[in-house]
Parts: sequence; structure tokens; C-alpha cells
Amino acid sequence: MRFPSGAPALGTGESEPVAALGDAGLEEQAGSGGHEIRTWLISRAAVRAPLVWTAYEPVPEWITGMGIGATFEVN
Repeated sequence: MRFPSGAPALGTGESEPVAALGDAGLEEQAGSGGHEIRTWLISRAAVRAPLVWTAYEPVPEWITGMGIGATFEVN
């Protein structure tokens, strides 16, 4: 997946640059995975805490993936 220069890392939770792209700009800059990235940023904003990525599985048939993020370490 390509991502625009200056776009935030998921760990920062900085969503403004992604939101500013809009739907068409996000898809143009980041491909189909861009909408997934936006969903993770919204999730992080909703819990107002950093997310720990506990599991992720790409699902090519869906052109996305499924993941689990938590606000605590999962072993």
C-alpha cells in the first residue's frame, strides 16, 4: 500500500491529514487499504488511548483484512 508523504503513522493517532484527503483522495493516495487505515485511526480516537496491535490477518478476497487492537498488552 502506498501512503502519502507526511501522513501519520498509526501509532501517533494523528487523523487530520487522512481526514483531509476525503474518500477519493484517500483511495488515490493509499489504495484500497487507505479506508482500513482510516478505520484504525477512528478506533484509536474513540478509545482515546494508543492501541496495541494484537492480531492481523489479510483477507485478499475482501480487499482488506481483519485485525484486533486493544488498549492493553495481550499475551
